[in-house]
Amino acid sequence: MIACKNRWDIIFNTHEEISEFYAYISGPNGPIDFNSVIPMPDVLRHVLPMSKEFRMDGESVTVDAFYQRRRLRPAPPEERPFTAEEEEEYRNQPYYMGSNWATDFWGCQENALYPEIHHGEVSTTIQFLTMIDPPVEVAKALRNKFPNLNFEAFFVVPDENRCGHY
Repeated sequence: MIACKNRWDIIFNTHEEISEFYAYISGPNGPIDFNSVIPMPDVLRHVLPMSKEFRMDGESVTVDAFYQRRRLRPAPPEERPFTAEEEEEYRNQPYYMGSNWATDFWGCQENALYPEIHHGEVSTTIQFLTMIDPPVEVAKALRNKFPNLNFEAFFVVPDENRCGHY
């Protein structure tokens, strides 16, 4: 995995803005959840595009993509064929996997990994990893949602000698 290190420096105008910002960006993925900002279609969030055999009503059914919802360990993930509606939704959109969609809509392949949040009185520094590229589209969406914030975003990809501001 090529890791992209990200740092967001944010200066808030009010304490209410701080609360609203964190409520907006947090979700099931943790304190930084890109799905809360730009939601990925559920069918892509849980698709596993590979062939698998399932036993249904005593018969063997092989599918080329299926639904997988990860659970907290040690419970195994839920795996099942798509429902007819999910199958139709998956076939009628152009993306093979969630990472393809995420690259176009978030700017990076996966959600934020290993977030670290450092709070000041009216400022915050958020550091996290993404795969390969920074979440440029997520930062744009946050700037549009919170236009009064001083929001600076930086990235570095050490393995590729790339860095910048977004």
